[in-house]
Amino acid sequence: MNIIPATALVAALAAAGNAAADGFAGGYVGGDLGLNHSSTSGALMSSPANSPAYGLSGGYGWKVGSSVMLGVEGHVDANKDATHAPAGQYGSNAYGLGLKIGVPLDSLMPYARLGYDHTQGTGALSGYSAGSPNSGLGLMYKFAPSWSLEGEWSSTTPSSGGLKLKSNSLSFGLNFHFDSPASTSAPKSRK
Repeated sequence: MNIIPATALVAALAAAGNAAADGFAGGYVGGDLGLNHSSTSGALMSSPANSPAYGLSGGYGWKVGSSVMLGVEGHVDANKDATHAPAGQYGSNAYGLGLKIGVPLDSLMPYARLGYDHTQGTGALSGYSAGSPNSGLGLMYKFAPSWSLEGEWSSTTPSSGGLKLKSNSLSFGLNFHFDSPASTSAPKSRK
């Protein structure tokens, strides 16, 4: 993607945002379920395979300016073992930390995440351990003051000892927000 159209898109989204950024500010924790698509290349070639994935995450977001959220997020993820010919059955476990930038648009917040993961193999890759950058694109939907739904696509490609693991995940999750703003409508008193 050319840097000028990407910059214009971010500027347009930021201009469209409003005080909704307050609704996404603060701490949160969440869990997700999804599908992982992975393969290896280099010292051990294997075919791509899909497997169930699940994870936990938590983070904190800050309102920057009038319509941008900047946050930090940590996560742990696991991908179940799947059959990857000819390598056999393997999966992976990962933990990491990343920066998240989003542009809240009322109850929706599209975001991008960039960070670093450490991945450990399971099954046929049980001796594999490597770190690498990770990235993700997602959308968060705040359906109640303390709750949001989230969908994210993420990717990482750790490499160690001549073996490269390509791992892409699509996940859907539920988050609880600790620092949600109080309701603005105060109950009317009866006389």
